[in-house]
Amino acid sequence: MGEEATAPRLNLPMKVAIIGGAGRMGSWFARYFKAKGFPTILSDVRDEETHVVAQAIGAELADTNLDAVECADMALVCVPIKKTREVILEVAPNMKRGAILTEISSIKSLTMDALRRTTSMGIRPLSLHPMFGPVTGCLKGKTIVVVPVTDGGVEYSITKRMFEEAEITVADSEEHDRAMAVAISLTYFMNLALAQVLRGADLISLKGLAGTTFTVQLAIVESVVAEDPSLVESLLKENSFTELYVDRFISEAETLRELIKGETKNFNELYNFLKASLGRDPDYLRAEERRYKVFKALRASG
Repeated sequence: MGEEATAPRLNLPMKVAIIGGAGRMGSWFARYFKAKGFPTILSDVRDEETHVVAQAIGAELADTNLDAVECADMALVCVPIKKTREVILEVAPNMKRGAILTEISSIKSLTMDALRRTTSMGIRPLSLHPMFGPVTGCLKGKTIVVVPVTDGGVEYSITKRMFEEAEITVADSEEHDRAMAVAISLTYFMNLALAQVLRGADLISLKGLAGTTFTVQLAIVESVVAEDPSLVESLLKENSFTELYVDRFISEAETLRELIKGETKNFNELYNFLKASLGRDPDYLRAEERRYKVFKALRASG
C-alpha cells in the first residue's frame, strides 16, 4: 500500500476487548489474540458461555461492555449485524483516546456513520470483514477485507500488523456490500432453495448414487442450514443489494427453464456465452480439478 509510514505506532501486544466474546467469531478472535500474547478481556450478554470461553483461554471477564473497553487499546465488536451500530455507539464514549474500535460485520452500510462519529471522541475506527469462519486455524491464505472509514492506508497498515499472515484487501463500503450480496447473500439464498427441494428426500440413497457435483453441493447446503438462522436472515434482509441479485437470479432461472423446453441450439448458445464469460477467471480451466479435490477431501473426511 505504501502508507505504512503514516500509520500510528502500535505498542504490541495491546490489551484487546472482545465484545460478543462468547459468539463463534468472538471466541475465535479471543483465542487468536490470546495466542499472540495480547491481554484479552471478554464481555457478552451470555454470561455462562462467556465464562467458559474466558476460562478455557485464560482471558479476563468483564461484567459489562463498558467495563471491557475502559482500559482496552482495541475493542473488537463481534455481535449480530443488527446490533453492531448500537454497540459501537454504546462503547465508544467509554474508550480512552487513541484506542482502536473495530467491527467485523458483513454489511458495512449499517456501520459507517457510527464509526465515523467515533473520531470526534478521539477513537480510531477500523472496519474489517474476515472472509473465513470460526473453524479456521492458520490465517495463511485467508482474506481480511478492510473497508476504509477515514484513512484506508493507515487502516490497512494497522490491520496488516495485527494479522500478518492474512491476505489484506481494501474495498469501499458500497463495493463491499454489493460484492457480499453476490458472494454471500445470493449464495445462501440459492442453497436454502435447494435445501427446500431436498426436504423429505432420501439423502443417504442420493449420496450413494451421486457423483462429485452433488456431493460437494450437498456439503455446502448442509453447512448453510447449520448456520445461525438469525445471521442468515440478516445477511438476506439487511444488505440493500440482495433483492436486486435475488430477483435477477429468479429471472435467469425462469429463462433457463424455458430454454430447456426449446431448441438445442438456443441452449448451446447460452452455454457458449457462459463459457466465454467465466473463461475470464484465471481458475476456470482448473475448475474440474478443483471440484474433484474438494470431493476427495469430503470423502476422506467421512
